[in-house]
Amino acid sequence: MSTCPLCGRPKSPNKPFCDYCSSMLCEICNKKLSRGYCAVCGRLVCEDDSELVGFARVCKDCLRQDPNLADYEYLKNFIRFKARSSVWEQIELSSVISAGKEVFNHDKVYLHVGIDDTDSPYGMCTTYLGALIYEKLLSFGEPIDYPLLIRLNPNIPVKTRGNGSIAIRFLVDFSDINNIRDLVINLVEKSSHSFFRKTKPAVAIYITKDYAIDKRLFEIYLNSLRDVTPLSFLEKKLSNLSYGYLEILAVNKKARGIIGAVSAIGSILKDYTYELLVYRKMENIGKEREISFKSVLDMEMKYWRYTFDNIDNKRLLIAPVGPDPVLLGIRGDIPEKLLEAFKLIEHEPFSLWAIFRSNQWTHSHVTKIDSPSNARPYQTVMMKARVIKVERHGEKVILELESDGWRIIGRIYKMQRELQKHALELRHGDEILLVSSVFSREKENYLIVNVEEFITLELVPDISEGNPFCPYCGSRLKKKDKNTYICRKCHRKIRYPYKLVIIRPRKSLVEKKRYESPPRAHRHLTLPTKRIFFRAMKISNLMKPYLIHPVVGRNKDIEAQYVKMIKEIKIVY
Repeated sequence: MSTCPLCGRPKSPNKPFCDYCSSMLCEICNKKLSRGYCAVCGRLVCEDDSELVGFARVCKDCLRQDPNLADYEYLKNFIRFKARSSVWEQIELSSVISAGKEVFNHDKVYLHVGIDDTDSPYGMCTTYLGALIYEKLLSFGEPIDYPLLIRLNPNIPVKTRGNGSIAIRFLVDFSDINNIRDLVINLVEKSSHSFFRKTKPAVAIYITKDYAIDKRLFEIYLNSLRDVTPLSFLEKKLSNLSYGYLEILAVNKKARGIIGAVSAIGSILKDYTYELLVYRKMENIGKEREISFKSVLDMEMKYWRYTFDNIDNKRLLIAPVGPDPVLLGIRGDIPEKLLEAFKLIEHEPFSLWAIFRSNQWTHSHVTKIDSPSNARPYQTVMMKARVIKVERHGEKVILELESDGWRIIGRIYKMQRELQKHALELRHGDEILLVSSVFSREKENYLIVNVEEFITLELVPDISEGNPFCPYCGSRLKKKDKNTYICRKCHRKIRYPYKLVIIRPRKSLVEKKRYESPPRAHRHLTLPTKRIFFRAMKISNLMKPYLIHPVVGRNKDIEAQYVKMIKEIKIVY
């Protein structure tokens, strides 16, 4: 077996790249790994064949046809117009994969529904579909959990926004399975943005007799969270499914939504957060969102212990900016506190709200590695490294590091300016624990990464030299010649050839401290330092998840009521 030139994994000798990289190649050059998709035509594109316009990529072919797309305001208006005017035919989902052989003769069964890839740059949101489906399923059975908002690998270029998928878990009558199946399929078929080339939705329906999942589903989830998941990897895992019955519905077997839908079903959350998402009325989608900044500031002042990433300086973080149906989202660790916080915010009329339990802000996407040789493109890795030098290049700060014989180039961007400030205080010889997303490893023993945070492990101290003190009177000595000092106070001569070396700890940085990006640059899975306490409580099982009522609603004049503890789903090996 030879190795893939793009990632270092084993590959077949008769193929240029491994299965992982082949699924992520630029669709223009077919030689380099893609960095995203074109917001206009939907093709996966590499850096050389596209231009970053604001936060979106546009391929060189689309720019050639309309050079105005290089202007961010023009592109935003283009997307808004297309969001309002696009007309598409309703897709038809059919069963493309089934796995498992269990025959059900039970009155009650556990139903797991996974959904992914229904949105596009022009609107829609898979969470909105999840909230609608959850609301309708309440008339069929008993919810086992909140709707689950599962974020997968944030570096994957085929994502639209946050690479989020949805899982819903209910205890239902077996006789209702077909009706539920038809309901879910109908909603996904009607609502998906199928006109966009990249959008390939899928629904996964998994039925079990106990509240448990096959270990292979959990393995698919972990891989999709931390790495690239080729369809070949998923198909191999599902071919050995031995517990429960799984049916996947999509346009075809190659639909990318299949991976997210199955991964969501396989998710198990040791650490978790909640997000209350509020959805707009249809007639307002595409217009500027009406949210009172002052009311959000008041909410932040009152609920800062329980919520996070609401505001960054004067920037509102709870509201997206695109044409999707989300009006706002409040994140936190205690579900009823989100409902209380929601009541304080003044905003435009809404159609629906829902509370999701999620793996967001848990750092669960990070893989700890011993050597850069184990780092692959699109992974987020944590590794020890020693600083060689730090330089500013325009709006970027470039960290040059060494680890286990590998040269690492770390890039920190303008949006991370607080992290840039701390990185510029690093010096040659400092040892840090680096968390970064792997951009490229095409050269031997050479990595390019995007820095997300670092922890200082060992800092080179400040070292200065000075004249020693007089051993008789304590005054500072004065140098007379190469080997002699003289005391200006008591006039004694001291034969001493050395300087006094003074070692002081650094003032600009602190050892064993975490330096992270500011909230505006947080990714969906980034762990905010302020929730370290809740994270510890949840991982140690001192704080257990519980279900409140209501989970979805059409108005905000409600009081949260405790319903039941949430059982931890089991894994069948």
